[in-house]
Amino acid sequence: QAAGTAASSGLSEELKTLVSQAVSSGIEEGLARGLQEALKVALTALRQNAATRTNQSGGHTGNSNSNSNSNSNSNSGGGHGK
Repeated sequence: QAAGTAASSGLSEELKTLVSQAVSSGIEEGLARGLQEALKVALTALRQNAATRTNQSGGHTGNSNSNSNSNSNSNSGGGHGK
């Protein structure tokens, strides 16, 4: 969990840098602040998610992804008249 915290504090610094770059390149400061807040919320959610996964005593949790794509194309050509 310490590693996760270190990684997220690194991310936090990166977010600050990105916001200041955005402001200096002409983005509205209010918009940049809004983006920063949204990113903070996302970062917090990711942290909690990582902590939850780390603290599970059940061991391995499997992810199952099933993708089914069905494409059906039917073309019926009309008959040609005489």
